[in-house]
Amino acid sequence: KRFGLKACTTYSPIAILNEVHNTPEILAMTAFDVEIDQRWMDWANKMIEAGFINENMKNFAGHVPSKENHKILKEQMEALICEFNLNIDKGDVLTNYIGFLLYENRLGNRMVLDVIESLNNLYLASGIPELQHFSHLYKAKVELDRTGEQIFWTKEVLSQDNVDSYIINYLLAFYEKRMPEYFDTRIA
Repeated sequence: KRFGLKACTTYSPIAILNEVHNTPEILAMTAFDVEIDQRWMDWANKMIEAGFINENMKNFAGHVPSKENHKILKEQMEALICEFNLNIDKGDVLTNYIGFLLYENRLGNRMVLDVIESLNNLYLASGIPELQHFSHLYKAKVELDRTGEQIFWTKEVLSQDNVDSYIINYLLAFYEKRMPEYFDTRIA
């Protein structure tokens, strides 16, 4: 079945963000060219369970991701982003994702290493120079945990005692500076 691009619908991005909490993660990974895997299908099934249903979402949720169908799934995901009014610029996508990661950390669902590793993975997938600072923070965290020393982050002195709080505070400052007006502010 051909995956058709339809005009944007009346789906509310705020309702989607509030109902399907990992939407910012999926949008960020899509926007920054992370290869589609089972997380996207899980998200699509959560969208359906939450009542955000159309034929294209059902079709997308039924796929098994692989390298062979990555291009098709990417095109389908881009169409879904449009159909569900989730097409926002990369800056807002990144800000929403950081807000999501901070919220997950606050709930205890993700450790600081997981948070900064997720952002490092965005940098590795996209190669966008503006994301490189996340990679430096990730490498600093890993080296401090492994050896107690690091050379990757030179803006501030980091130690094993302060690296986690520094990363969270750095991300909070980034988030608060760039927070889109429509994003759920549960982390505040």
